[in-house]
This record gives sequence, structure tokens and C-alpha cells, in this order.
Amino acid sequence: MASVPWWRGQRYYDSAGWRGTWEQDGGGATINQGVHTVDLLLWLFGRPEEVFAYTGVLAHERVEVEDVAVAAIRFADGALAVLHATTAAYPGLGVRLQVHGSQGSAVIHDDQLEYLHTADGPDPSAYADGPDRSGDAVPPSQLRGATKPDDAFVTGHLRQYHDTVEAILGGRRPGVTAVEALLDVAVVKAVYLSAHLRRPVSVPAVLAGDFDDVLAAVEGSAATVSSVLGAGVAR
Repeated sequence: MASVPWWRGQRYYDSAGWRGTWEQDGGGATINQGVHTVDLLLWLFGRPEEVFAYTGVLAHERVEVEDVAVAAIRFADGALAVLHATTAAYPGLGVRLQVHGSQGSAVIHDDQLEYLHTADGPDPSAYADGPDRSGDAVPPSQLRGATKPDDAFVTGHLRQYHDTVEAILGGRRPGVTAVEALLDVAVVKAVYLSAHLRRPVSVPAVLAGDFDDVLAAVEGSAATVSSVLGAGVAR
């Protein structure tokens, strides 16, 4: 489960003409605020197969895009995830990423590990009352509640910039490739398509360009997914 329960007041959208528009903002809470958490979901679970979503404008005026989105995502191995992204969650809460499985669970809250528990043997029920093992997995500075440096919000961005520059200078593969990043965009597009069509949408079909005409109508522009993804993406 991934939740981005943020808050943006009406003043945020009124502060610039491009905010809240399809043409210049590219979408709402999903693509603008939630896409980073979508990226984490794909990093953890792999290639998504299908998305079923609802979106709405529930707390703002004079915007074309969604301020609330909820989606169910099915992955290639059968794993299921729930995505929630909003700019209507007053006063704004922390991003949460929860992973639950038959052998353990983990919770990351605002980029800090809040909870971790795993079974030590083949019978998980024998270890269900075991302790939280967050402290064994990461240093104290990365545990929930630890004091963050003033630049914590931009640390991840800086790491990506440094990795990109070092990859170019060193002629190596970057930590995140364009294909991986654009798969995140395809999932977000699938959210918008599913909400518009009111049915599940295949992510491979989005990558293949099957919904380009629908996307152009939804977004009010001639931009298409296939032109962004390019011919090199596996379909």
C-alpha cells in the first residue's frame, strides 16, 4: 500500500496559470505528487500488468486535474497494491509505503523505517508475536522519529543528480534508466485512463500505444505515450 496524503490549498493552484492543467502540469496529485511513490512500488514489485482507478476533484476549484486518486495495481507475479495520492488531505500527512506478505511486513513512513517484522521459520504463526526488528535493519538515523537534516527533502534528488552525472562521465549505466522511469509514467497514464474509461487498463497496452487517442482526448493535447516512450521500449 502506498499513500501520499498531502495538502495543497486553493492558493497553490491559483499561484500560477500552469498549475492544475493537463497541458502544462501533465495531471494532478498522481503525476505531480504521487509519482515518486509509484516509482518505489515498481522498484519493489516489478512490472505492473493492470490498473483500476478512480480520480476526482473534491477539494479545489478551477483545476482540470485530479486532487484525489485511488488505484489498485496488479503485478506480473500476481502481487496486488493500492495507491492513494491526494492534495486534499488537510493539513497534510506523511507518505507511507507498506509491504505485507505471508512471511513479514514492513512500513516506511516519510522515508524512515517505522516497522519491520519477519518470520524466522516455515510456520509464520509461531513467530507472529515477535518484536519489531526495525532497529536491526537500519541505523538509528533512519528509524521513524529520528531527527532529519534540514536538507532531507532534497537529499534523494541530489543523489539522483550525482548518479546521472557520474554515469555520463564514467560511461556506465545509471542507477535508474529512462525505460524504468518512463514505466512509472505509463502507470500514471493507466490511472488516468482507467478513471476515464471506468474499467481496468493494461499497462503493456499503454506502453504499446493502444490508448494514445484516448489519452489525447483525456489530456486535451496531442501528446501521446508512444512518442514519449520512444521506439526502444519493450512492449
